[in-house]
Amino acid sequence: MEWERQVVGITARSSIEEETHDLSNRLDAGYNCREGMIGERLRHYEILKRLGAGGQATAYLARDTTLHRTVVLKLLDPRMAEDELTRKRFLREARLAATLNHPNICTIHELGEDRGYHFIVMEYVEGESLKALLERKRLAPEAALAIALQIADGLAAAHRAGIVHRDLKTANIIIARSGRPVILDFGLAKALPAAAVDDLDLTQASALGKPFGTASYMSPEQARGELTIDARSDVFSFGIILYEMLTGRKPFVGKGAVEIMHAILHDAPRPICQFMPTIDPELEEFIMKTLKKRPEERYASGVELLEHLTAVAARLGLRDMAAVQALVAATQERASLGRQLLGSLIHVFQSMASFIERLGSSKERPIGSLADRETGEAALSLSQTRAKLTLAILPLKSLTRSPAYEHFGVGLA
Repeated sequence: MEWERQVVGITARSSIEEETHDLSNRLDAGYNCREGMIGERLRHYEILKRLGAGGQATAYLARDTTLHRTVVLKLLDPRMAEDELTRKRFLREARLAATLNHPNICTIHELGEDRGYHFIVMEYVEGESLKALLERKRLAPEAALAIALQIADGLAAAHRAGIVHRDLKTANIIIARSGRPVILDFGLAKALPAAAVDDLDLTQASALGKPFGTASYMSPEQARGELTIDARSDVFSFGIILYEMLTGRKPFVGKGAVEIMHAILHDAPRPICQFMPTIDPELEEFIMKTLKKRPEERYASGVELLEHLTAVAARLGLRDMAAVQALVAATQERASLGRQLLGSLIHVFQSMASFIERLGSSKERPIGSLADRETGEAALSLSQTRAKLTLAILPLKSLTRSPAYEHFGVGLA
């Protein structure tokens, strides 16, 4: 489904009256400037740059001037803030996510309001989205499984707290430089009926009877627009992500959202063994269970999902979570190794060229008289020495800080 992605940005004024008047004029003129908040301050947060926009809010990179740290500031569209229902949904997102404390879930630092602007302050995770990583390269099966284990761990924590994400997708997962996958954006999150979360607006995040989420990662019940969505919907979305990581393609495809949702509702995904003949049968069976059309045929929640995936991973040799995270980090290093080696080689050749140029421009001192014989002989000796100079390339330093790549530095020397 295509969502309108517009946000109003305004320049802060010295007085609230001027600012309100200016905002009103810009709204009347249909003003749309996502960069308009750059350089402005909301309380003690200095906005640095725009990261992206959603249907109701825009995310900015910001600087916490009190704690001197980089954060993400999610700003509700001022036009949306005028609607009480939308504002309650925005508050609900922050409160739901703030109840979660897990290394694979983005941390909420604060919920704030300043001069009519409503915003959420979140942890800034330096890295790249899983979507970008998959577009750039095909993951090795062990790396895909390592990432999946950590996503499942975060999902299990959310489901234990009685919270369903409802928009789990590769774009909402950031792979930190350390190799830690982090689930972002609980913008469509919903508290389960049994959740012990106080003062939450549990109104659905979309109009009644209309699908919500992202088409390619929807569960069948989401595609039908059902109002009762539980943890098993996230299990289905998780299965799509793992299928995509292993095969390099999504299990349900189409020319547009309607065709994709039709495939989700009616088509069976192609067996993974058609793309990966060597896939472990138990792992394939696990994934196919997550993609069952009927919710009751899937794993009941992220907790059960994690339990079964951990068992499969342990049988395949992935047991320790620290080792799992190290494997993901190593995958990122291998992805950038080619660029690092190219940069190192360019630097070496530039240094060589500069050295040879300086060597060629050196002039021997002339011997002018007998009185200068001693000096002249020294200069001649130096000139002959220069003529015999050779260039030696010593072993290069690995920028990956991983012992596994030290042999490249020696091999290039």
